[in-house]
Amino acid sequence: MRFQDLNKISFLIILLFALIQAESVEEIRKKCQSEEGLQSCGSCTKQHPECSWCSEPGITVPRCDHRTSFARTCPSAANSAGQSEITIPDQHNVPLGNESPRTKQPIQIFPQQVYMRLKPGKLSFFPFFCGKNLEKKEKF
Repeated sequence: MRFQDLNKISFLIILLFALIQAESVEEIRKKCQSEEGLQSCGSCTKQHPECSWCSEPGITVPRCDHRTSFARTCPSAANSAGQSEITIPDQHNVPLGNESPRTKQPIQIFPQQVYMRLKPGKLSFFPFFCGKNLEKKEKF
């Protein structure tokens, strides 16, 4: 067998594996429209990260569906499928090495306070620093 043939076979195997692993929109729609998914906005968005809830009055389609399915029937749901948000407020975080206002000890972790609003099933990251040796900041 030639090297080029092996590359083609490898590519086809990887492509086949990717197709098997990928969830189709229809599979996701089934999860969204499950009995539990149709109960409330909160239970809808927990079914799958791509599920979205339509809160417009008088809607004639299921209120929980794949976000792309709402493009014509419920545009507000299609555009607001819920995103994760992370905020690090300046006013409640003291820089590494500075003295804590309450304990008068050096701050060894930053940030001390983080506000997170996370979409179920979505990964989110934020910078986190630990100062064992305050001259050298370690990022986690």
